[in-house]
Amino acid sequence: MSKILVPKTDYLVEINELIRTISIIGNPNWEISASFEAKENQATLDENGDLFEPIYKLKLQAIPKFELELETSSQTKDLKKEVAEIQALFEFIEENKRNFFNVFNFKGVLE
Repeated sequence: MSKILVPKTDYLVEINELIRTISIIGNPNWEISASFEAKENQATLDENGDLFEPIYKLKLQAIPKFELELETSSQTKDLKKEVAEIQALFEFIEENKRNFFNVFNFKGVLE
């Protein structure tokens, strides 16, 4: 298992090579996930009989664990800070998605 502290954030990314998961630890106000999903589950053949490998894409998601209702400028400021950190986290994962994909040793193509 690899652990990476994401620069400019309080987030820690854990890469589990055995079960092919990315865990994100950080802000308790958000449920954040990152995963590779196959667009097609099986390899297929083209018209010439050549093998098409499965195509994977990176899926990122951040869902607030709170009711979102802003009533003051300080609430807005706090939310802006949290969203900026999530943006930095997502950018880090997107920039490193090829490395994570290779660590998981998926048989397929990353989109």
